[in-house]
Amino acid sequence: MTLEILISTYNEGILKVPDIILPFNERIKWLVCFQYSDDSFIRQIPSELNNRADVTLVTFKGKGLSQNRNMAIAHATGDVLLLADDDARFKSVYFDKITQIFSEDPTLDVACFQALTHEGTSLHPYPNYSFDYKDTPKGYWYNSQEIAFRKSSRLPLFDTRFGINSPKLGCGEEEVFLWQAHEQGLSVRYFPEVIVETDATTSRYQFYTDKRMQRAKGAVLCIMHGPSGAFLRCLKLAIVHALKHNPISLLWHMTYGIIYIRL
Repeated sequence: MTLEILISTYNEGILKVPDIILPFNERIKWLVCFQYSDDSFIRQIPSELNNRADVTLVTFKGKGLSQNRNMAIAHATGDVLLLADDDARFKSVYFDKITQIFSEDPTLDVACFQALTHEGTSLHPYPNYSFDYKDTPKGYWYNSQEIAFRKSSRLPLFDTRFGINSPKLGCGEEEVFLWQAHEQGLSVRYFPEVIVETDATTSRYQFYTDKRMQRAKGAVLCIMHGPSGAFLRCLKLAIVHALKHNPISLLWHMTYGIIYIRL
């Protein structure tokens, strides 16, 4: 079984990629999906990325993390694929855990794991037990760098309306991806195993200061629960968090997300 790490990067982020890639391992492949806004960034590609047989470099002009993820998946050839950003750090033992879990369960399509910050603390609170997606604990959320999956034509694409550098919705692409995978009958399961170290700053923690994150919340809920169900949940969220944020402003931006995703 081969594991392929799909590193998404944008513009000057390409300079950080050589620090991510580990020494050669015949069971591990690396795919770097380099998205850029101007041709001048092509000249910044580190030479190390062109000198290894286990590294594939895909370049294209564009903008949007979800678009980048989809491009990487389209070019991937590994048996199991792991999403990664250009601030990720890995250890060989992390890859061993991933391949072991997929090898032990041939029916598993998508696996979600845990991440540490570069300081060694958990990226966010994690349950210490395994569960299926349908049994996700209330209040728990997933991060894209924690997700690995088998290469399959049955996988949904990442919704390009969501994610960093998308026009209106600044996050939520992983939530929609996992929900759609589950709805399509794929096996999605969480495992309490650390598989990556990453930056402590995630979009989740910007929710109260970034209207694009608030819009994304409403849009994600709309996809999962329909417009009426989403609005009621957004109304409850605005009331519950009234002490942290202006409830009228919060409700408006989340409602905007509902309207945007329905148009």
